[in-house]
Amino acid sequence: MTPKTDAEIAAMRESGRMLATVLNVLRERTKAGLTPKDMSDIAKEELQKLGGQPAFLGYEGYSDIICISVNNQVQHSIPNSIPFQDGDVVNYDFGVTYKGMITDAGITVCVGNKFTPDSKRLLTGTERALYEGLRAVRAGARVGDISAVVERVLRKHKLGIVRELVGHGVGHELHEEPEIPNYGRAGTGPVLKTGMTIAIEPITTLGSAAIYQARVPQAELVLRRVFGVGGAGAVNRHRANRSWCWPSSTWGSLPAQGGIEAAFRAELASVPDRAAAIARIARHLERIGSPFRTAERFGVQDIIDPRESRALLCEWVKDAYRVLPELVGRPSFGTRP
Repeated sequence: MTPKTDAEIAAMRESGRMLATVLNVLRERTKAGLTPKDMSDIAKEELQKLGGQPAFLGYEGYSDIICISVNNQVQHSIPNSIPFQDGDVVNYDFGVTYKGMITDAGITVCVGNKFTPDSKRLLTGTERALYEGLRAVRAGARVGDISAVVERVLRKHKLGIVRELVGHGVGHELHEEPEIPNYGRAGTGPVLKTGMTIAIEPITTLGSAAIYQARVPQAELVLRRVFGVGGAGAVNRHRANRSWCWPSSTWGSLPAQGGIEAAFRAELASVPDRAAAIARIARHLERIGSPFRTAERFGVQDIIDPRESRALLCEWVKDAYRVLPELVGRPSFGTRP
């Protein structure tokens, strides 16, 4: 990440002021009967009054100006037309662009303040982790210093820590280096420098840390490429979950071909040898994208010969039908913001 100039930081402060204003309006106006679509319209109207631009609209094809996730939707959900009910846990994730500079923040609220003990623990623990992480920010600190303190608070409150979604640099782009995980070891990771701008984002659950849960049997077969949130692991709470990949598969946070120039634009603009920097980043992404190196991190159970695929899938279908009768009734998954 390139440290920001005084003028750029001033623009980010104004962008952040607009962002905080909109989030506070959403907090105050959230009530049973309104829908995520209603709240998106409110956010759009308020931001227009303030003179900012929505940072999320059109980002990687995103179709709305804000992400609104309800109850067991973990994050980054597109606003829908399902009315809120008292007790719903609602997460607003919003970004603002002003004078070319971007800020990114979110809040989570409980509709009608009808907390359960679990939802209270979820919101309280996550907020405390955020503020403890902010206290660790200073020039000379390492990313791991922030990650470690956030993890410590979250574990104290017995919350699941989502590993696939993390904090990040922000400013010239919505997502910049460095990534700020919500877990890690103090004294490790990139060093923070004066003028760097980051978003700390504790993303938590009451149960499993997986970002997707399903009640039906699931089989996943990775043939070639899978990146971003789509490449994250999933969890099913029954024994018929299967995940395989071919040796030809590759994955990661972004594809090396074409993705590097977009994701590392600010960093590449500041280096004397752009081609060498792109090659260095590409080598790193290609190393971690190999299934022979990182299959377990993506929840893959086995790397298979492609010729075995049909037989394995047929066997999975038989297993799935055997467990389906056990999956009737109300789900027992916990709430997640």
